[in-house]
Amino acid sequence: MIENMALEWDFSPSRYFEESTEANCYGYTLKIGEGKVKASIAATAFEADASLHTKLHECLNDTFLMQQLLTYELYELSLPTRIAVHPDGRRDYSIELKPQGLTIATGLIDFCVIDKNGNTIKDSKQERIANRKQGRDQLGAGACDELLRVLLQICQAAIKDPHNELVHLYEIPEALSKKFGNDAKAQEALGIRYARWKRLGQLCNNKFLIQGRHRGQAAGNLLRDASVKELTDARGIVREMICAYSHYVKKS
Repeated sequence: MIENMALEWDFSPSRYFEESTEANCYGYTLKIGEGKVKASIAATAFEADASLHTKLHECLNDTFLMQQLLTYELYELSLPTRIAVHPDGRRDYSIELKPQGLTIATGLIDFCVIDKNGNTIKDSKQERIANRKQGRDQLGAGACDELLRVLLQICQAAIKDPHNELVHLYEIPEALSKKFGNDAKAQEALGIRYARWKRLGQLCNNKFLIQGRHRGQAAGNLLRDASVKELTDARGIVREMICAYSHYVKKS
């Protein structure tokens, strides 16, 4: 007889969320710590729904995809280890070994501003953590929407394939345009300014950018890498589009 089930995931970078947080999935709380996620669920819940662990994994991965959109950093998330806990304390382990994503190590420089009385005026790390949590909460409003998941996965593909980053990012407005019927209807439904939509198209279709969709139309010696500002602009616009779509889902 199994008393309850524990699920555990490993992930890296181990401080991907920088501090402990939680993911709420299908009424269950998944606790995200340093490099590990844990959840405890009554065995009867698994008996009632054999696919529950798969649903929880997909929901958890959505949380990582949301964080990835905000940080633009890749991650690796294991499939869950299922631990059956018996009344006598005995544990049976079932391990799956297929990763999700790819790890890239990055560094951030943080700073604090403290007044003469020792009071913190500004803490860049805490502000960043709070802003990202707010962003995940906003994106989570559209959780379980299939198109939102696709948009987040497109963003992941762009991060994994920087040589074709703008090629991938252009798929996001294309998907939204298809969803709503055309560009104009998508812009109206999502409240995105035409100038922002146009700017992304200009970046992605710039024939002189190596990462762009039409790089083959420019002479080789005229090709150049997209600048930091150009890539930052493109990433910011698609982030705005995805967040706007999540808000739309919540209202619908």
